[in-house]
Amino acid sequence: MSIEQDLVRLIGRDKTLALERAFGGRRKYFAGRPKPESDIVRVIGMNAALTLGRAWGGLQAYIPRTLALIERNRAILQEVLQGHSKQTVAERYGLVPRSVRWICQGLDRPRAGLLCRRLRIMTQEPHERYGRPDEPDGTGTGGHAPPASGAGSHAASHQHTGEHRDPSAGASGKHQL
Repeated sequence: MSIEQDLVRLIGRDKTLALERAFGGRRKYFAGRPKPESDIVRVIGMNAALTLGRAWGGLQAYIPRTLALIERNRAILQEVLQGHSKQTVAERYGLVPRSVRWICQGLDRPRAGLLCRRLRIMTQEPHERYGRPDEPDGTGTGGHAPPASGAGSHAASHQHTGEHRDPSAGASGKHQL
């Protein structure tokens, strides 16, 4: 069982979250008999501090930040989905916009994918995603025709031939791959 799970079992989720927000990411000494003026008592209260004192009194333990970060990231994702800009959300949480983008895309978790974009797409009405069918071009793509495909398209004109052009390669400009 992890320290965080022990904390939740001993003092509850809310007090564990408060403890992580105050001391997360560092080691903290737990007194067997905490004093009313101690910083742990101020954060979680005397009863919870006594419970931790009975379980871990005299020990120093690392206070994780996992639960606090999960809660923070969930709040960030909600604000972005509600339409707040990533810049505004970043300033509110003391982050840079790139960190907010990573949180929304799930890059702070392994293999989570583009969560923010997926959720936004799932919550949109079909006409918001694809346009209205009665728009000028009639394609239902929001007034934009789909990309051309065929002999004249960009993709068709750049087929893989096993060689590429390089201006520094001399007169032929080709290197074998």
